[in-house]
Amino acid sequence: ALEKRFSENIKYVEDQAKQALQALEKFAENYILPVNTNKTKAMIVHNVVASIEPELKYKNVSIEYVTSYKCLGVEICSKLGWSKHIDYRLKLVRKSYCGLRKIFKSIPRNEIKLRRKLFLAFSLPHFIWLFFTWFFYTEKQCAQIEHIYNTGVRLVYSMWGFEDLTTLAVCRELSLRDYLYRYWIKLYKHLEVSSEAVSYRQTWTSFVISTDTRKSYYKSMGFRKNSKFPNRLAERAHHSKLDILTFINMHRTQFRVFQISSAILETFILKYFPVFHDEKEDNT
Repeated sequence: ALEKRFSENIKYVEDQAKQALQALEKFAENYILPVNTNKTKAMIVHNVVASIEPELKYKNVSIEYVTSYKCLGVEICSKLGWSKHIDYRLKLVRKSYCGLRKIFKSIPRNEIKLRRKLFLAFSLPHFIWLFFTWFFYTEKQCAQIEHIYNTGVRLVYSMWGFEDLTTLAVCRELSLRDYLYRYWIKLYKHLEVSSEAVSYRQTWTSFVISTDTRKSYYKSMGFRKNSKFPNRLAERAHHSKLDILTFINMHRTQFRVFQISSAILETFILKYFPVFHDEKEDNT
């Protein structure tokens, strides 16, 4: 509860967890499905210093508390942030780059289509794993992911020694944000109409209500208009749909810019080959 002390909330969580463990014990006995208590962990998320932990036991065996665990391929941590998830995925990307380097030794550089297909098959899927939570990353984390993607492009085209933008301009390759744009265009349409995304659409409705300046819901929930907790919630509330729509609208005009536009490539030529440009002007 918002207006209760942390110790009272911990006691409430402990009671709810005990009921859940008792229900799990009955279910395991009725269906003869034993529970592996060694792999059963608990995690509590809060921002309180020197907090107490609920005492949880399953058949007199204490449940161990952990700061992170892996669920469906995603690392969930008690500390807010996606650094562990990003580091794990980028580690897999670097491993795929090591394999591609060995393969590319036997593939000549003029076989760009084959080299590109191998890159898209073995390395790009690891980047796609990062797309769903992209808008929760910091700018530094996004820049790191894009840089490692561009390193893969340099590996495919053997463009060592050039910066990221120059590499994309010369190779005329899709940027990582182009793939991100494609991904979210399809996923956003799915989230707006799918029956599986009802809870997501409800979170958007809740966000609109909680940030409404009229504060019409305060009275129905027993809050005053100057109550501390709902006002703080309205100030800090943020929804990923805002970031998604902003990105889609901004990147719509920039999609495939490195493939379509020649302005960046011309800038590269004028920067690194000014002599040929001067000779062309003299001839004219």
